[in-house]
Amino acid sequence: MRPPPVRSGSTPPPTTPPASPRPSWDRPLAAYPALRVSTEAGYFTAATGTDAVNARALTEDQAAAGHSLAPCYVRWQASRNRDQLRRERLDMVLLHNPVRVHSGDRRILHRAIRDRARASSRARA
Repeated sequence: MRPPPVRSGSTPPPTTPPASPRPSWDRPLAAYPALRVSTEAGYFTAATGTDAVNARALTEDQAAAGHSLAPCYVRWQASRNRDQLRRERLDMVLLHNPVRVHSGDRRILHRAIRDRARASSRARA
């Protein structure tokens, strides 16, 4: 199909199609305020461990482990995720593999989970 002829003094037709809107998966999360958002804390990459050490959320020994549910780290990670997701609040913070934080005593495990849950509930808000 041929493009229509250009008349003198008129604007030629565009040679490229108009830009299409961004696909839904590429829009900022802020475009979906009703969408519920969750994140998790626990395992992390070496780069995240370094960031957490620099932010004083973890010690170097804790960062070397690649997993932490220390309350300070959970608060830091949830805050970081809120910033990255551009959300004022997270709907849920999941604790990834909490069994790694206990020595086999179920009472200690339950207390540790409660402590982390308190830290994550403060971090969500």
